[in-house]
Amino acid sequence: MSYSILIELGKENKQFERKVVILVIIDGKKLPRIDTGVKISGDLKKADPKALNVIKKKRNEVEQKILLSIQLTGKPSLPSANIDTLIGFWEDRKKDIARSDNRIRAIEVALEAIGDCKLAAINTRELESIEKKLREREKPLSESTIWSYMSRLKAVLNLAIRDHILQDRQISGYRWPAYYSDVPIFLLEPEIEAFAKALSGIADPSLQQAGYRFLLACYAGYRISDAKRFNPDFINGDALTIRAAKNKKVVSIAIHNNLRPVVDWLLKNPECNLTDQAINKLIKDIAKAGGIKKHIKFHTGRHSFAMLLTRKGFTIEEVAEFLGDDIRAAKTYARLWNDELNRKVIEKLG
Repeated sequence: MSYSILIELGKENKQFERKVVILVIIDGKKLPRIDTGVKISGDLKKADPKALNVIKKKRNEVEQKILLSIQLTGKPSLPSANIDTLIGFWEDRKKDIARSDNRIRAIEVALEAIGDCKLAAINTRELESIEKKLREREKPLSESTIWSYMSRLKAVLNLAIRDHILQDRQISGYRWPAYYSDVPIFLLEPEIEAFAKALSGIADPSLQQAGYRFLLACYAGYRISDAKRFNPDFINGDALTIRAAKNKKVVSIAIHNNLRPVVDWLLKNPECNLTDQAINKLIKDIAKAGGIKKHIKFHTGRHSFAMLLTRKGFTIEEVAEFLGDDIRAAKTYARLWNDELNRKVIEKLG
């Protein structure tokens, strides 16, 4: 594989100046031109010495990146930023890895916990060391959090492999952590009612926005992404019908007695400009005001809805249908509460 670096002049502007750009050609393929930030009038050879030094420095920077890619992968390539470190590569390519602000924040939290390191140094042993550090933190992390951090690191490394900055064989021997879900935290029906009662006595608009959307999760199973975009189009006769933002599945539920006042309030107050983080903080404040001691977050509402259905006698298949999820996810709630098994325990064990 071969490469060449050329200096070119752009089109002349009204001031008779032309941009100086760098053209990189790798294996006959032209890459997007790189602006040096220099403009000149006339011939390049007669340009100001300072301008020529800037052009030369920029050209050298480009070549160093290409040489680094050859050192790492054996092939010339040109990432558009400092790619010799994990975080440097992430900063350059974050938009290609994560489309949403929440996903970007999640990966940044993971990288902050993991720490920076040289891409060239990443191998099976380094990944094992990273996982070990996560497990030995002073404040223990749950298995699901460790899985989450490492899977986000994996997303970044996979893109580096795709860009020929990292070789697959460097990490192929590492066994990525398996996913273990934590036991879901959920509110029982009296606790949901206590939350609703506490919310009814609150006048703060932000708390109301967060609180009513949390009740939408408790009584309709909505994820935060769907609750935040609630609008009149969700109303389909006497039911709420949406196409879930996460998995694109259509989910519909009748507007039952507990759900009705929540829907009515949201129809009058559809705007929601709160971030996910703000909503999670605000619902904790409401829960505290309602005497709820559980450490809840927005997704607790979805768990609560699933458990509400399970305890009311809905089948696993029906719970999955209302959640817009698969049977495997619904089985989790059945394991947490099984009326028939619990009756047998009382009958046989007293």
